[in-house]
Amino acid sequence: MLRKRWPGWHRTAGRLYIVSGLLGAVSGFLIGGLNPFGGLNGPGFNEAMASAFFSGYVIFTLICAYTSVRRRDIPRHREWMIRSFALMTGIATERILLITLQATTDVSLTVLFGTTFWLAGALHIIAGEVWIRMTKTPGRGITHWKDIDQR
Repeated sequence: MLRKRWPGWHRTAGRLYIVSGLLGAVSGFLIGGLNPFGGLNGPGFNEAMASAFFSGYVIFTLICAYTSVRRRDIPRHREWMIRSFALMTGIATERILLITLQATTDVSLTVLFGTTFWLAGALHIIAGEVWIRMTKTPGRGITHWKDIDQR
């Protein structure tokens, strides 16, 4: 609806989203990847690798989303934006998992942090791919999948 009614707002929001996502991914890499809670040589190595991997993957998805929309490949743009959104919202799930496991287990925060990061990231990647497949738009992606049933 936003894309159809207010395309200028859609573009502006998309640009803000990409810039914000890139800033978040770079800061996540710098903080979590280079300075994890447990140190790079200790239990923080798991967190550092998760931060580096997911930060890199977010940057990759945002670049793919941007380049696909510049090529006017709307279906691919949509898919890459969904992937980036799924990854970026994974941090909220990570925090919920972290708090829950910290309260219910005797495992230290430094060990749990990296483990919950991997778990939440994987869950969100899977959820994003499932959503993409469930809502795949036929053709060039000009018509939204919900609008097809209303014809």
